[in-house]
Amino acid sequence: MLTGGLMTEERDARHRKDKNPALCPCGASPTVLHISWECDIYQDLRKPISLPIYQNLPTCTKYSAIITADTNLTNQQIIILQESLVSIWQNYIGDFKTGHRSEMSQSKTTDEEKSFDQNGH
Repeated sequence: MLTGGLMTEERDARHRKDKNPALCPCGASPTVLHISWECDIYQDLRKPISLPIYQNLPTCTKYSAIITADTNLTNQQIIILQESLVSIWQNYIGDFKTGHRSEMSQSKTTDEEKSFDQNGH
């Protein structure tokens, strides 16, 4: 997570210069921030971090669980955040590696502009 090496369908398609990148099975563009914070598929795993205190975190925290010096989170809240994100990504990677996600996913049918994460990927 810290190096930005999380593979998504969106990144995989972009690296292969695929004109029709896959969508997340929920229908959205499968960016790192979408998988971590928005995707309904991982809603149950995200419950511990669905409290308002976790919603306005800096992008570096949301993207890779980097905690800034000015955080308002307690040590326990930081642990919950990091464990939740790791759990989401362990499940996502398992689904991605086994092909489970590709069985559920849809492809874009138009030449829509490619989406980019906030960090430019």
